[in-house]
Amino acid sequence: MGSDSPFITPITVFALGGISPLSQINRIKEGLAVLEGITLTDHFGNADVVYCNDMGTYEEALEAKEDGRLKDGAKLVFNVLDIPEALFPPLGDFTHDKLINLRDSLVRADAITTISPFVKGQLQRLMALQSTIIYQPIKDISPEKRINGERPYPFKVLLAGRTRDKNKRQDSIGIPALIMSGFNEDEVAVVGGEYPGWGTDLGIVSDSVLNDLYNSVDFLMHPSALEGLGIPPLEAMVCGAIPILCYDQSTFADISHYPLYWGCYPSPTSVAYRLRALIDNPGILIAEKEYCLQQSQPIMDQFGKVAVAERIVKVCRKVLEG
Repeated sequence: MGSDSPFITPITVFALGGISPLSQINRIKEGLAVLEGITLTDHFGNADVVYCNDMGTYEEALEAKEDGRLKDGAKLVFNVLDIPEALFPPLGDFTHDKLINLRDSLVRADAITTISPFVKGQLQRLMALQSTIIYQPIKDISPEKRINGERPYPFKVLLAGRTRDKNKRQDSIGIPALIMSGFNEDEVAVVGGEYPGWGTDLGIVSDSVLNDLYNSVDFLMHPSALEGLGIPPLEAMVCGAIPILCYDQSTFADISHYPLYWGCYPSPTSVAYRLRALIDNPGILIAEKEYCLQQSQPIMDQFGKVAVAERIVKVCRKVLEG
């Protein structure tokens, strides 16, 4: 092998994660599959590294290690999506039970990864644990239709994801702001299978339909508070839609692609003012859409499935090298 093709030690990876329309594990596997020197397996006994993308899979991996199903020298890499601090009861049950159990699982891993600077900070602040940021992959989407002037759907606003989750604040901020701004329900599409009671419910949609929705709407309403990362705003920007965000979103300051002035005060009135300022000033609206499109490639380069897979593999190689 020539000097231009250095030998890469092969690694076999068993990647585990929750299977749901909102899970990223399949995209992570697709990213891993195209990397040189990486082989995917569905068996613990074949794996050099077991990568667990969420806490629901830690126990399965730890049991495989304890009962000898892992081969000698195999390593465990546990990823943390977030720690739901907003759901903590008063100091007591979670602190002395679930939080401790989570830490006990994490310290048995050979490496810990997290999906944003905020989650990395959670681990350090709550558990005194260090981690490596890998992010999570956005969907395979394209701004081609918007660039070509196509608008597959008539909707102006999109609500996506777990819209009934109180931390997403669609019921307390997003929907009231849309009503105050003058939007009608038939102008607002809701996807993700958690209909909040207002807007046009499309349920769970395919990636191609979601791509077309991102390319059609002017705005993605995303007034969330607690976020591990927040993938829909990034996907919206790739397709030229403007995410409507609040400054107190936990990852707002983590994403360099978000201008600071995008951060609304977390109230329906502040968000409504932001919407009306854009609607009533078409030149500004066009300029902000163009800014989003300018960020398309940088966002895809940072949060695409191959980029995330490369960061995971870097962690895997480090733990295997000791």
